[in-house]
Amino acid sequence: MAYRLLGNAHEDVLTAFEATLKAIYLHKVAIRPAGSPDVKTVGNGFRILAAGNDASPSSISIPMPCSHRPRLRF
Repeated sequence: MAYRLLGNAHEDVLTAFEATLKAIYLHKVAIRPAGSPDVKTVGNGFRILAAGNDASPSSISIPMPCSHRPRLRF
């Protein structure tokens, strides 16, 4: 139970950090001078299931509370 709570807390911290970085990026894009080069759109491909499956290694497994834990291969 503690492992899952720690994992959820870690995910919440990363989500907050990601949101902060996106806000800073969008602010910088909004105040850039005229004639600046085009900018990348803000998005998160890993939240889209199809794009996330294409971008992540296929051998990553979700840790489960069991006696046999598969090794991660990259």
